[in-house]
Amino acid sequence: MSVDVFESATLAGVRLKNRVIRSATHGGLADAQGFPLPVMEWKYAHLARGGAGLIITGYAGVQPNGRCHFPGMLMIDRDACIDPARRLVDAVHALDTPIVLQLGHCGRQTRRQAIGETPVAPSAVRDRHYNGETRCLNCSFCAVGLDVEPARCHFGRIKGRYDHGT
Repeated sequence: MSVDVFESATLAGVRLKNRVIRSATHGGLADAQGFPLPVMEWKYAHLARGGAGLIITGYAGVQPNGRCHFPGMLMIDRDACIDPARRLVDAVHALDTPIVLQLGHCGRQTRRQAIGETPVAPSAVRDRHYNGETRCLNCSFCAVGLDVEPARCHFGRIKGRYDHGT
């Protein structure tokens, strides 16, 4: 059976105008607080206008200690993130393109300088690349709290990514 990638489809209850999906990447397009910069909105709108059937954001940090050490990480860890994220989502939705929020926590794969504390992970094992001290969470890593409901930002779906430094 052959499938036309430009044919509409439904994926997990979301209607797509085609089957072209823009995968998540770290774009570094958020400010120091983790709010999307205008260029992030422009980029996602450009992808939607260019024909993407679905856009998955680069991973957004769910807690301050889950921020990566690369600059420009999108954050969704507090109520102040809601309005900026909502503007981003609404701009993409206006172009008839769904957008999925990828959530993440860097675990031990970040730097103390980026988060202001010792990185946390399910165990205190050092990462070979980052080689810094790691604090054990002493609980299920999947229980990392999410303080902001993505639906409040108009994201219809979320995608979790918790494989960094676990």
